[in-house]
Amino acid sequence: AALAEVVVDASRLGLDIGAFDVLETYQRWRRFDTVQMGVTTDVLNRLFSNDNPLLRAARSFGLSLVDRAPAVKRAFIAQAAGTGSRASPKLLQGEAI
Repeated sequence: AALAEVVVDASRLGLDIGAFDVLETYQRWRRFDTVQMGVTTDVLNRLFSNDNPLLRAARSFGLSLVDRAPAVKRAFIAQAAGTGSRASPKLLQGEAI
């Protein structure tokens, strides 16, 4: 959705949609979310692939806490779906590009 928006905006401005600066706009827009998701995935993988009793207890407590806090659960789901970032693409907000 972000790439589509960048390409459409560039095209409307008469820019070359394959130009470095156009694609760099997309890269800058997505960089933080991409790194954040990668780090989160790595941490979750390390947490859930470890059989340490203390980590097992922490996992259980954390999952129980999230399950009992609907607002926190919604925030996790929104972030994982790509709709929780500060600048979601228009398509993810239900808007036309």
